[in-house]
Amino acid sequence: MKFHSKKSLLFYSFRPISACLLFLYLCLVILYFIPAAIPFKLAFPVTFLSIAAFFFCNKTIAFAFLFSAFGDIAGVERSFLCQMGMFALAHICFIIFFAKRIRKKLHIEKSELLRTLVITALLSLASVLCILIHVPNGFLLYATCMYMLLILAMFFLAAQQQNKFFLYGAALFVISDFILGVNKFTLPLPGFLIMISFYSAQGLIYLGAVRSRP
Repeated sequence: MKFHSKKSLLFYSFRPISACLLFLYLCLVILYFIPAAIPFKLAFPVTFLSIAAFFFCNKTIAFAFLFSAFGDIAGVERSFLCQMGMFALAHICFIIFFAKRIRKKLHIEKSELLRTLVITALLSLASVLCILIHVPNGFLLYATCMYMLLILAMFFLAAQQQNKFFLYGAALFVISDFILGVNKFTLPLPGFLIMISFYSAQGLIYLGAVRSRP
């Protein structure tokens, strides 16, 4: 007769819970796209993820989702600088989480590191050409530059995690913010492109955090 350890039993019992939480997240995402006058419904999905992450994932990731939810609320209030500040705090949390994982146990291949550096450099160039040259001089320009450095650092560290959920989630986060920046400073783009990539990014990062649990 085989006996499962307590740890393995907890792992297998966690899997259906995680699936249910993800399903609820998807329901809240669908709610956002339904034309209903519900105040701050844009922030519901990521707020839910932050609560779920506090109980079932890493606390640093949970704070990252929480700051992202605050950024969503600031976006509803049309406060662009506050929105950017909240998402900057979210990226700092992601950076701390990813950096700790690299320092503790991850081995980085030199070829993978070089490939990520090249991709990050190309993203930086695209951001400068498509967004930064259109941002008015002054505090907004400096804040936008700092934010871009943070999100690119987050993407670079996420790409070293040996976890495809983190990689694809970070990439979609960059895409979402890139579209948002182009929409804000260059030319109008459909808003649903921003939100689809944003919600997909947050969901993938959550899945990555679940998968990376010890």
